[in-house]
Amino acid sequence: IEEGIEAIGNSVITGNLTITDTLYIGNNSFEFNTNAIAVPLAAVTNVDAYDSTNYHFAKYFVTIRNDAGTLYHALELIVVNQGSNVSMTTYGEVWSNYSLGLLDASVSGGNVVVTVNPTANSVPLTVSTYRTIQA
Repeated sequence: IEEGIEAIGNSVITGNLTITDTLYIGNNSFEFNTNAIAVPLAAVTNVDAYDSTNYHFAKYFVTIRNDAGTLYHALELIVVNQGSNVSMTTYGEVWSNYSLGLLDASVSGGNVVVTVNPTANSVPLTVSTYRTIQA
């Protein structure tokens, strides 16, 4: 479908629904994104970024694992931004032996940037994020 779908009433989708851009529900727009970032050294590393002007709410599911596949860390992160101010909270945080890193968020160059600061004894790491953002 090149231009879009409008469903009035109940709709049933059998099989997969792939959204490659933006999902609009009423007056709200949502974007979904997944990525995986390699973190080779114990240094603050950007793991995701999105436009701070168009989007003010983000929810992440984050997984962190060491490259040996022996240590795991998972959490949810909510970020709210207005202008250059960012508020965030993490919850549901669990790890196998110890925390593999701390997440943070800030506005830089018109984007909300999410970073991880890995613990020194956990690198190299892979940080995977699943993000939903809303205007």
